[in-house]
Amino acid sequence: MNATQLQQRIAKYLSLKIELRVNNNRSTMLNILQRQRQAVKLSIHKMFLDAPEDVIVAVAHYVKGTPREKGNLNHVLRTYIQNNVGSHVPSTRLNEKVLIPQGKHYDLQKIYETLNGQYFQDRLNLKITWYGTARSCHRPQRLTFGLYQESLKLIKIHQMLDDPFFPSYFVWYIVYHEMVHNVVPGKMDARGRFCVHSAAFKEEERKFIDYERAITWERQNKEKIFRRGWA
Repeated sequence: MNATQLQQRIAKYLSLKIELRVNNNRSTMLNILQRQRQAVKLSIHKMFLDAPEDVIVAVAHYVKGTPREKGNLNHVLRTYIQNNVGSHVPSTRLNEKVLIPQGKHYDLQKIYETLNGQYFQDRLNLKITWYGTARSCHRPQRLTFGLYQESLKLIKIHQMLDDPFFPSYFVWYIVYHEMVHNVVPGKMDARGRFCVHSAAFKEEERKFIDYERAITWERQNKEKIFRRGWA
């Protein structure tokens, strides 16, 4: 099914004009971008292209903001997103031969194993690797230090961090942050946003012993990182 067909499926439950923007976001799966008297612009994840009819009805109620349906539609949408988000990760099979946890300055595997024992009683069973390139010739627009892929149970730490410029406690914090994503998975909030950094996540994140030190260092050094040309 394409975007036009999805738009038609949702529109039949509405009395206003709807315009869709299909996204492939990692966090916000459903969001009203603009609302007018007789029209609405909706950003919706591509996973909804093949959604069953009860989910389409829930999307329509979400757009209308129907109060009496709010609790039920949030349950339907939340369940559908949580059941389908993993299948929309580009890779669903992990080739462990391509994992590179050992860097020039930091050994991610040792960091992960120490944190797993110290904070999670060795309960986590995840893989970890460096990814990306250490340098980039263009000025980055945003910083992505790490990623967690739930479908692969894989933590990926950007190679820019494999440099003595980044203090060890900051690298450890980034690894810990990605580990928390496994412990506190993303959830859909009442506004239809799939929140990956919920209040529960932030509470768990603050348990890291050098949390304040790490975020302070990042805030104080962000411009330096940009100037050095890291992506």
